[in-house]
Amino acid sequence: MKTIALNFLAVLMWLSSLSMSHAFVGEDVGIVAKKRAALDIALQESKLKASGVEEADRFGSSISLDGDRALVGAWADSSNAGVVYVFEFDANAWVQTAKFSASDTDPGDAFGISVSLDGDRALIGAYGDDDEGGGAGAAYVFEFDGTNWNETRKLTASDAATNHWFGSDVILESNRALVGAPLQIGNTGAVYVFDFDGAEWNESAKLTASDAAPDSYFGGALSLSGDRLLVGAYGDDGFSGAAYVFDLSGVDWNETQKLTASDSNGFDLFGSALSLDGHRAVIGANGDDAAGSSSGAAYVFDFDGIGWNESTKLSPLDAGPNTYFGQSVSLDGDRVLVGAIGGDSYTGAAYVFEYSVNSWVEGQKVRPSGSMQDDWFGTSVELDGDRAFIAALSNRNGDSHSGSAHIFELGGTGWFDSATFVSSVASIDARFGNSLSVDGSRALVGAPGKNAERGVVYVFEWKNWKWVQTATLNPSQTAGVKQFGWSVSLDGDRALVGALRDDGSSHVGKAYIFDLSGSIWTESAVLESSDLTENFGYSVSLDGARAFIGANRDSGAASKGGSVYVFERDEAGWSEFTEIYASDASAGARFGNSIALEGNRALIGASLADGNEGAVYALEYSAGAWHEMQKITASDAALETGVGGFGGALAMDGDRAIVGAYGRNGYAGAAYVLDFDSISGAWDESMKLTASDAATNDFFGASVSLADDRVLIGAWKDIDNGIESGSAYLFELDGLNWEETGKLTALDQADGDRYGAAVSVEGGRLLIGAHGDDLSTGATYAYDLDTVFHDNFE
Repeated sequence: MKTIALNFLAVLMWLSSLSMSHAFVGEDVGIVAKKRAALDIALQESKLKASGVEEADRFGSSISLDGDRALVGAWADSSNAGVVYVFEFDANAWVQTAKFSASDTDPGDAFGISVSLDGDRALIGAYGDDDEGGGAGAAYVFEFDGTNWNETRKLTASDAATNHWFGSDVILESNRALVGAPLQIGNTGAVYVFDFDGAEWNESAKLTASDAAPDSYFGGALSLSGDRLLVGAYGDDGFSGAAYVFDLSGVDWNETQKLTASDSNGFDLFGSALSLDGHRAVIGANGDDAAGSSSGAAYVFDFDGIGWNESTKLSPLDAGPNTYFGQSVSLDGDRVLVGAIGGDSYTGAAYVFEYSVNSWVEGQKVRPSGSMQDDWFGTSVELDGDRAFIAALSNRNGDSHSGSAHIFELGGTGWFDSATFVSSVASIDARFGNSLSVDGSRALVGAPGKNAERGVVYVFEWKNWKWVQTATLNPSQTAGVKQFGWSVSLDGDRALVGALRDDGSSHVGKAYIFDLSGSIWTESAVLESSDLTENFGYSVSLDGARAFIGANRDSGAASKGGSVYVFERDEAGWSEFTEIYASDASAGARFGNSIALEGNRALIGASLADGNEGAVYALEYSAGAWHEMQKITASDAALETGVGGFGGALAMDGDRAIVGAYGRNGYAGAAYVLDFDSISGAWDESMKLTASDAATNDFFGASVSLADDRVLIGAWKDIDNGIESGSAYLFELDGLNWEETGKLTALDQADGDRYGAAVSVEGGRLLIGAHGDDLSTGATYAYDLDTVFHDNFE
């Protein structure tokens, strides 16, 4: 079984659902591996920018082309509410002429996940729309009146229900609209047909497969040609995949044939992309392994008047493992365009095939100038005569993966890149995911490098089985603060944010309190240390009306020894209550490097105390003051010399705590479980945790999080997927022992991502920060343990 199947499948399913290209594939009858034909094809390029597009908007996730007009979807715009851009060719260049969204768009709707254009009419999918239940989905009809694009109808299924994902793919042709709902009824899937009678759009049919089965994802890809429809079901038969042909007879749509690849295998994903043109179809199978694992293929089927027959299996001459050829397909007469997102370290490409003298000949490999790895060029493709529209979902703009869409024209010397639509806003060095805090169904994510290091914090809420951004927090001061969001702590409707340093050369720092009232977050206090100490705000912890703020380079008791400031809120507001030092303060100990606060109990880390071995100090509040009760060191501290880093990361949940020690075992790292003995009043080490595949310099334990019987531990220097690509480990308590139940990595990891630099677990939900992703733009990965296997994750 392919190891990528469960990890990459979700992405493939998502990509196929948003792809506006329509492709098919078939059997191994004359596989294309001939010499490359000398078709007269070549390239040049110009560039267009879409206004107002940002890094995470997924500009180019869906595309549609009709003559001199093009649509580009950006479903993640405005907290996944979504938006669609219109471009038109004015005889000289492509220009953006409109940008629109649904009248009732809400965060999480994913408006623009699919788009289809036919003249002055557009159909837009929004599979996250929740009017009929979370993830029920909708599709919107827009009409152009010569000046503006106007929403004229919202389409929903007659039997709409939660998590059907109606709108995952859409097709518009004249007065007919088709909408896929691949997750309907146990992911069996369905397709809905709507017809326009001149006044209203009416649902005229609901189509399902004659052999419908759970997890088939019927309706994940669609293609229509006149009165004939092709429907993809890439999950059929263990994700081997299938495609179904429906023909309209009178007023009834009849399933006339089920198409499968002659050499099908599990996880080929045949039917994940489709394209139909009269008596010919092309079907993509980007998981096919003929030229290596997930090299991909595209199958050509022809109709002989009686039935559909597989005539050719297409594969490029340079196909190899993880090419994902067949990710997207488009057919126009005797020409086929096939997207392959994975080639050359996911730079991606699109391949042109031409039918000549009874065979398909591979022509040009299309790729824009300036292509780079991880562009995912070929995410979706569409042919319209001598014009091709190709999206690169992760294309860089200003070195950030903001997405692009390209127009190629066929000229005398070949295909040339005539226009590139790209986003105009990037967020390099934002370090999104540098800090994390989760409380129930709410999360904070810090991005201290955003806005030239002024910083910002994003608020997310768990809604309808997904995280939706609901707010951004910014300091009231536009000057005098930097790296806002370096540290964050959330407690219910209150947030504490550390801002590590001032605007100039000073490293004094501040901390900010925000309170939620209704749906509005308001800054209610700015906290500063009374002695303007260094690195104030390096760490923060909030519990109700009490805030602990670390200043790990404070020199009040020892040079750079560190301290922690306690602030409390009363009727008059927030004020500094006390400053805490270690009883045995020493130079460079970094006391306050980490903090865990819960009620009248606190743990404070000093990761470089005791000759860099590290220590944790336990404190309790009684009789109006904080008292140091215990100094905790690792049980095996004496067995090693050098930097242990014990206390570099801390988490506490009731009578249990987890302490990270990133420097243990040659920086392979470790974490220690502490349990509080209520009789003795002391914290006792109960177990030392290490990674099952521990390696030198992984920095396991650099971040930790604890909730109930689960521990999540980051190892941001792990090199499994590149230098400092990073990883995270999940441990669960089984009786008396903690067992490693999973190692997590990201699908799109690369050098320097630092996945695992921040981690948080709350209930069954995990958040893992990768602040180095995309040249330190940063990313945060969310997981639900309902979809996490104990040996990997879906």
